[in-house]
Amino acid sequence: MPHPRGTTALKNCTVLFLAQNLSLPTPEQLQSNSRATPEQLQTNSGTHLGSAHNTFKLCCHLDGGSTPYRLRVNDTDNLNKSGYNPEHPTKILIHGFGGNGQNGVIIDTKDTYLAKGNYNIIGVDWSILAASPNYITAWQNSRPTGEHIAALIEFLVAEKGAKLEDFHIIGHSLGGQVAGFAGNSTTTGKVGRITGLDSAYPMFGNAEPDGRLDPGDATLVDTIHTCGGSLGFREPYGHVDFFPNGGTRPQPGCDEDDVTGSCAHGRSIDYFIYSIKEKDAFPSVECLSLEEAESETCTGKATAFMGDAVRFDVYIHDVPTTPGTCNALFADDTSICKLRGTSICV
Repeated sequence: MPHPRGTTALKNCTVLFLAQNLSLPTPEQLQSNSRATPEQLQTNSGTHLGSAHNTFKLCCHLDGGSTPYRLRVNDTDNLNKSGYNPEHPTKILIHGFGGNGQNGVIIDTKDTYLAKGNYNIIGVDWSILAASPNYITAWQNSRPTGEHIAALIEFLVAEKGAKLEDFHIIGHSLGGQVAGFAGNSTTTGKVGRITGLDSAYPMFGNAEPDGRLDPGDATLVDTIHTCGGSLGFREPYGHVDFFPNGGTRPQPGCDEDDVTGSCAHGRSIDYFIYSIKEKDAFPSVECLSLEEAESETCTGKATAFMGDAVRFDVYIHDVPTTPGTCNALFADDTSICKLRGTSICV
């Protein structure tokens, strides 16, 4: 697949970082439990992009403000009235299994970004296709949902001159896998970045790379592991993988008897949202193996910061596990990636 102009694709190189003793600020600081009501959601400025099964809701800061606006993919007239600004970065937010457009990964992330600056924020509500309790059906629907998101991205590129490198797709759990399918389905190049927030492991653990989120889906794929080995992946699956507190349950703030892992699974969202506010909140160190990351005994020399502004300086030694790949494990990263002499700013 050709790459967008002005970008350089990272090789399929996994970098792992560990964030030790990582905990969130107080609830008052984080406000991780605040969720918008349907009434509040309707008052937010934005654009509604819809199909029979997926609803895309675009929110943005505009000089003159904006009001809710219904929009269909491939409807140029509606798009031109939407307020979408190709000069602003575009964040696409995707909830997981059993979720909807009012989940924290969409509402809280949107609010935090828009409090910071001008963005096109597109929340993907695929709740009809991801409804609980039928996980198998949701799993089957994850690929076509991703393909529909890719069609939206290509539409915005073709009609508004948006740049693929300005797209950042953020998905939690099953939404992380949807993000991978979206990135893998663009036809004119790679999106700039995909962030997998404890992407779903069930039904994806033995999948080939084209059947799950993997480094080939975007110029940069970064991940945060918080419930590895059950709801999320234990193994790295991005260019740079973060393992806060070893990447497994329980995470700080979760009960020791978090049997299902749902609390730990959701911590990936909380960490990411807070990193939008405080880009240096989660420093990490390089790990030379998955075992080092999980045991929190990392011995690498590189450092990184986990989260939205993901930056890491990686002067990789060759520790290939397969020809042409290199290893390093981290947890917490932010903004500039230097890999084998190649620099990418996301």
